[in-house]
Amino acid sequence: MRIGLSTNGLRGHSLERAISLAAGLGLEAVEFSASREFEDLGVPGIFPWERDRISGLKPLLAGFRHIGIVAPYSGLDFFSRNPRVRQLAVDHVLSTIDLAKALGAQQVTLRLNTGRQDLPEERHARETTSLLQEFAAHAGERQVRLAVENADYFYPLPRLLKAIQDLNLATVGIALDIPAVFLSRTEPYYLPYGGAAEFIRQAGPALFSVQLHDFDGRSANLPLGRGKIRFEPIVAALCDLEFKQPVIIESTFKGPEEVLDSLAYLRREIDRGRSARQQRGAGS
Repeated sequence: MRIGLSTNGLRGHSLERAISLAAGLGLEAVEFSASREFEDLGVPGIFPWERDRISGLKPLLAGFRHIGIVAPYSGLDFFSRNPRVRQLAVDHVLSTIDLAKALGAQQVTLRLNTGRQDLPEERHARETTSLLQEFAAHAGERQVRLAVENADYFYPLPRLLKAIQDLNLATVGIALDIPAVFLSRTEPYYLPYGGAAEFIRQAGPALFSVQLHDFDGRSANLPLGRGKIRFEPIVAALCDLEFKQPVIIESTFKGPEEVLDSLAYLRREIDRGRSARQQRGAGS
C-alpha cells in the first residue's frame, strides 16, 4: 500500500504548502483538488487552467510515487439537456486530465454528479457509459488512469463495479471512499456485498485507490479512530489482496497531532493485517 494524504484536509494552507507538508512526512502518495471553489473554507486547490503554477508545483511533487488529482464536480451538470452546460462539465474533467499529464500525476479521480432526477434509468446508464468512454479515451492518450468514485449515481457499489467491468479498460477503475459506503439511509449501498471489506475482495484489480476518513453518523472527514467505522476488516482485506495502490487519508485535521495520529492508526492496522495474513499462511 502507498500511504498518502489528501491536501483537502490540510486547511488554511496554500496548495504548495500543503504538498510540502505531505512530502515532509515522507509519504508515498498525495492527492489534491483541481478546484479552488472552497478556498473560503481553507481547502487548497488549483484550477485546471492555471498553467502558470505547474513549474512551481512539479518539484514539490517529485518525491511522491503516486500523485492523484480530483476533478471538479461541484455545480457541474454532466447530464444536462443543455449541450453547452453539459460540455462545460465535460471540459472541466478533460482539462483536469491535461493538468495531470503536465504535472506527472498518475490518476484523476472522477465524481459524476447525479444531475436531473427525472432521467430514466436506462438513459442515465447510457449517458454515464458515454461520459466514461470519452474521459477514458482522453486519459488513455495521456497515460493517466481514471478512477471513478462511489458517489451520487455510483453510490450503489454493484452499479459502480458493473460499469467498470463492462468498460473493461485497464486504465479505468474505482476510487473507493470508505465512509460513502455507509451513507445510505434506506437499503445499504454495499448490498449484496457483506460490507466494504467483501467488496474490496471482489473488486480486486478494479480497485485503483482507497480513501479513508472516519464517520460518526453525523460528521464525516473525521481523523481515523474518531468515528464509528471499523477499519480493521477493511485494511485486512487490502492486506489479503496485497494491495499496492494508494490509500489516501482524507480526514480534515485541526493540527499536526491529528495528522500524525491518523497515520500511526493506519500503520498499526496495516501491520496487524499483514501479521494476520502471514499467520494464516504459516498455518495452511
